[in-house]
Amino acid sequence: MRKLNEYPVLTIFLAAFLIIGISVCIMKGCTHDVTYEGVVISHNVTSDRAGNIGYFTIVEFNDGTVRSLRGLTFYVKPIGSTIHYTTRVFD
Repeated sequence: MRKLNEYPVLTIFLAAFLIIGISVCIMKGCTHDVTYEGVVISHNVTSDRAGNIGYFTIVEFNDGTVRSLRGLTFYVKPIGSTIHYTTRVFD
């Protein structure tokens, strides 16, 4: 009689494959990309004790929300300019 966990590597591989496969199927079927348009309000540069720098841009979007976007991609935009921000949201 064989034990349930006689092939642990194969069991782990199959479990990981199943979990990743199901996750990808759910994410592709239950989400879609949404593009927001907004105006840059201000920029901030922060640093922690370890010296890691964060570039933040404060944006007011057309739907009335205000978000802080991280990264140089948004930081280089001048204040008052219009930007487009795409994110993936659940249906």
